Amino acid sequence: MIRMSLLACSVEHHGWEHKGHIAELQWQGYGYARLPDVRATSDTLWFTGSTTKAFVATAAGLLVQNDSMPDMKWSSRLTDLLPGDFVLSEEYQTLHTTLEDALSHRSGLPRHDTSYGWGNETTIDIVRRLRYLPLTSDPRARFQYCNIMYATVGAILERHTGLGLGSVLQDWIWKPLGMKSTTFSVEQAIGSGELAVGYHWNEDGDNYVPEPYYDILPLAGAGATISSVNDYSLWIKALLATAKKLEREAGPLTPELLQALWTPRSYVDLGFVNTSHVASSVNYALGWMVVQVDKYTVITHSGGLPGFGTQLFLVPELDFGFTSMGNEVGRATAIGARLFLILLREIRDEIAIEEHLGLQKSLVQMRPLFGPPTQPHSRSKPAGINGDSIALPLPGDIGDYLGLYSHPAYGPINISLAENSSNIPLINTMNTQSPLTGRSAAPKLLVTPTARIFSTSFVLTHTSTTFFNAQGYWIHGPTPGNDKVTCGNRKSSAETSGTIRNLKCKDEAVWQKAWPGQAVFEYGPDGEIASLGVEIEEEQIRVAGETGNWRDGMIWFTKV
Repeated sequence: MIRMSLLACSVEHHGWEHKGHIAELQWQGYGYARLPDVRATSDTLWFTGSTTKAFVATAAGLLVQNDSMPDMKWSSRLTDLLPGDFVLSEEYQTLHTTLEDALSHRSGLPRHDTSYGWGNETTIDIVRRLRYLPLTSDPRARFQYCNIMYATVGAILERHTGLGLGSVLQDWIWKPLGMKSTTFSVEQAIGSGELAVGYHWNEDGDNYVPEPYYDILPLAGAGATISSVNDYSLWIKALLATAKKLEREAGPLTPELLQALWTPRSYVDLGFVNTSHVASSVNYALGWMVVQVDKYTVITHSGGLPGFGTQLFLVPELDFGFTSMGNEVGRATAIGARLFLILLREIRDEIAIEEHLGLQKSLVQMRPLFGPPTQPHSRSKPAGINGDSIALPLPGDIGDYLGLYSHPAYGPINISLAENSSNIPLINTMNTQSPLTGRSAAPKLLVTPTARIFSTSFVLTHTSTTFFNAQGYWIHGPTPGNDKVTCGNRKSSAETSGTIRNLKCKDEAVWQKAWPGQAVFEYGPDGEIASLGVEIEEEQIRVAGETGNWRDGMIWFTKV
C-alpha cells in the first residue's frame, strides 16, 4: 500500500509488456490541485522545474544537427557563441568552457542559486554577471550542478534563432508533439483555469502555506516549464519511440540525437556505499541523469520549484516511462521516485530493488532548482575562532555594521538589527519554530537581500570580534510584490488510513532553515567597516576546506 503524504499528485505511466499482456497508457490524479476543493487531474498544470533542461538540451541538439549552422557544435566554446557577454572570472575557463560542458554541469561554475533574479534582470544580464562569480573547478574536472549554465544555453538559443526560448521549444518540440498546454507563460497557465497552487507544509503550524506563482523567465532554460501529465505522456511516448528507432512517431527527435543526449558525460559522486544491487553508477548526460538499476539503464530527471515537484523516468529496454507531478516539492519528488521503483519492481519481478537506496538517494542528492544544500562541507575556521578561544566583544558601535552592502553578482543586501525588525515572521526549523524577538546577549543582525525571484534572508549571530555565525533561510508564502493565492480549509478522508486530515491553509510567510555558515566584517584603511564576507555557496566552502583558506569560501559584499 502506498501512503501519499503530499497534498496532490498526478501520475502517468506508459505501457509495457508484462506476463504476456500489453498494459495501456494510464494516468491518474490524486488529492487537491488547489484548496479547498479543486481536484488534481491529468490535465492539471504544474511547474515542472528542472525537467525543462531536457527540452533545452534537445533544442541545442537540433541546432547542432542543423547543417546551416556549421559553427554550432557540442564542442563550441560559449565565448564564441555569446561573444563579449560570456566571460567567467578566470580566463582559462572562459576560453575552454563548451556547450557540452554547460549542458553536463562540468563547467567549473557551482550553483550560486541565491545570486540571480534581482534588479529586473534579463537572461543576458545573468550571463554578463558570471564574470563576478567564483569558480570552484576547472572545466570537465568535476560535476557541479549549475542552473545558471542552462540559463546561458537558453541565451545562446535565443541569440542564434532570433526567438524567445519559449517560442523555440514551442515551435520545435511541444507543438510537433501535440503538447498543447505546455508553456513558459504563467499568465497563460492561470488563464486556462488548470494551474495548481504550490504549497509549503508548515510542520509546526500544521498547515499549508500557498507559494506565489514565480515568474522565472530570466532563468527559463533551467526550469520555467509549466505542463501536465497528459502532455508529458506525449513527450515520454516520443522519447521511447525514438529509442526504438520508430521515427515516424517521434516528431523532431532522431535516434542520433537521443544517443548524444543520453551518453554520460559527468560522473556524479554521491558518496553513498553498497548500491551495486540498486544503482551501480549515476552519471549526468545532457539534460538527463543516467542511472544503472540492476541490468537496466534508467534515464531520468527531477524538477522542483517552491511548492512543486516533478519526476520523469524512462526505461527504454522495457519501453516503460513514468512521470509524476505534485504540489509540495520535497514529498512530491520523493514519492514519485518511490512509485516508479514500485512499478519497476512489479513489471520485472527478477529485479531486486530496495526503494530506499541507490536511485532514490541519488535523486534526493540532486536537489532541484530551488532548495537548501543537501549536506554541510567541512570548513576552514577563520583565524582566532576555535573551541578554546575566549569570545571577544564586537569592536565599535553596532550601528557601524548596519546599512547597505553590495556584490556585483549577488546584488544589494541591507543589514539591520534583528530584534528591531517587525518584518521577521516565525522561523521554521526542523522541529520547532520561534519568532526572532527579544534582545540577546549576542547581537543578532538581519541580512535582507533586495527583492528577487526566490526570497531568502540571513540571520547573523555574533561569536567574537567581527565574526558571526550565519544562518540562511528560504522564505515561503506571500512576499512583497507577489499576489496571494486563494486559501481555504477542507477535511479530507485519507484513503490509505481511514483517518480525517484537516487540510488547513494560511496566507503567512514561513522561514525555512537552510544553510549554516560563517560571516565576518572587515575594516578598511580608514578605520571604517568596509566589507562583509558570508559563506553562501557550498562548493566554495568545500574548496576553502580543502585549501585551508577560509576567505575563499565566502562571498564578499562591499559596504555602500
